Order: sequence, then C-alpha cells, then structure tokens
Amino acid sequence: MAFLGLFGFNAFAYEQIPEEKLEITDIIANGSGCPLGEGVRAEVYQNEYLLLYSNKLKATSESLRSRRQNCIFTINFNIPAGWTFGPEKIYSFARVNLDSYSSGMIKVLTYFQGGEDSFAEENLVPDQKRTALFAKKLSKVNLAPCDSDRALVVNAQARIRIDRTSDPVDAEGKLTLFSPLLAKIHWERCSSY
Repeated sequence: MAFLGLFGFNAFAYEQIPEEKLEITDIIANGSGCPLGEGVRAEVYQNEYLLLYSNKLKATSESLRSRRQNCIFTINFNIPAGWTFGPEKIYSFARVNLDSYSSGMIKVLTYFQGGEDSFAEENLVPDQKRTALFAKKLSKVNLAPCDSDRALVVNAQARIRIDRTSDPVDAEGKLTLFSPLLAKIHWERCSSY
C-alpha cells in the first residue's frame, strides 16, 4: 500500500479508530462498468481507507450519444464491537479526454442498505485532457447501524454528455476511472457501549 503515500495519504490517525480490524466478509459487484463482478475485490487499509478494485470503469461517447457506465459494489463487514463507521471522502483517479462539445461527471453514491444515500461528484467541463486524482467529501457521513448488520453499497459512475445544441459533427469524449477507488473511513463509538 505504499502507493497511498504518493497521493498524500498517510497512516497517521487524525481521529480515534478501533484496534480490532474492520473485516470484509464478502463483496458482490455488477454494472455496465464491471459486468458480473469481473475483476472486483475490496480491502481495508489500516482501518482508515476502503479500497475498491474493478477493471477499468470507462465511459466513451461517440456519434452524438451520451454514455454512462457504473459499478455497484455491495460489501458486507464484520465491524469491531462497540463501533460504527461510514465513508466520509472519496478519492478517484481518472483519465479525462473531452473535446469542446462534451462534458463529463464522476459520481459516487454510498449508503447502507435500507438507509439514506450520500454522494460525491466531480463535474468536468468541456475541452480538457488530463489524468488526475479527484478528492471529494461525501454530502454527509452515513453510519452503519449499531444494532443490525447492513451491507454498504457504493455506486461508482462515469458519465459523458454531448452538447447537442451546437450541432457537433464529430463530438467525442472519454472518461476512465482507474482502480482503486478509495473511501476515507469515519469511525464513531456506538452509544450503547
């Protein structure tokens, strides 16, 4: 996991975290960006980050058609006793190639099954070509229920939109999200402990 240091991540704990490890018991994934969960896995790094891996999640738009691809991860955990957690910030590494007629968006939705969702999104303006790390706080931190087991659902999306009002002839846009997608973990103690 040394690569985390390259992007400014470190193992110094800014908040209290449990000593017992957060364990992933199983993961299921599906979507146009990871059909039948092919090449999907997840891991927890030092109880601070959830890393989600899949094959490239790519949205390519050609012939004046907008495109979207997504990968929905459903993850079950063994949570340390007396603790609850939830994702608070999303990090995604992406390659962006947009002409003057196309725009894009990276969007990640998270929720625990049966609970409210939270999201982070990055809107990408036309006419840019770059590879970058995008970091966005989620709209709110939703915590796993202390009294029941609920799976965490993470829906990662890559979208390309074509501006049809300007009547482009050869509009084209490409957006690729690379593995891993990282979620910074926020910890709290359950009030019943």
